Amino acid sequence: NLVPGGLGGVGIRLSWEFKGHWSPGAVRTPADALLFAQAWRGIVQAMRSVRGAGFSFDWSPNMQRSGVNPVLAYPGDRYVSEIGLDVYDWNQSARNESPAKRWSEIVSRGYGLAWQSRLAAAHHKPVAFPEWGLVSYTGDRGKAGGDDPAFIGHMFEWFAHHDVAFEVYFDADLPSAGLY
Repeated sequence: NLVPGGLGGVGIRLSWEFKGHWSPGAVRTPADALLFAQAWRGIVQAMRSVRGAGFSFDWSPNMQRSGVNPVLAYPGDRYVSEIGLDVYDWNQSARNESPAKRWSEIVSRGYGLAWQSRLAAAHHKPVAFPEWGLVSYTGDRGKAGGDDPAFIGHMFEWFAHHDVAFEVYFDADLPSAGLY
């Protein structure tokens, strides 16, 4: 349906944030990871088999430390166009951090920006940021950066020094979600 509709070259983000407990197809075990990668390959093959298709496919885990190593769910270089990551200005495990410390955590955490950059380089893929933005949790302000110009500056600096396929600033007026 995408190809006849003139959208044969769009980017597809299958099962984004697949490590998250909120994801219907969450990857929670190594066995889940293998099934995820297998399903991903099948979907990509089917979509690419359509005449006129030129889709890109963004493989995009989330930054959570917990759960299975996302690399176990990597479907292979033939099936991935870029290595994506959703990045928000907050730290789930700490409270009242300075912007500098929060940024350091975003870069260095187990599946953070440094991990993404190394993985993408190892697979000769660009990085992508299908979601990034500020966070303000009214119920727990100590974990979120709120209106943090330092985070915005750090992200733009990161974009300038990495091979970035695309970035999308995520802006939602959802007080329950805490996203700006």
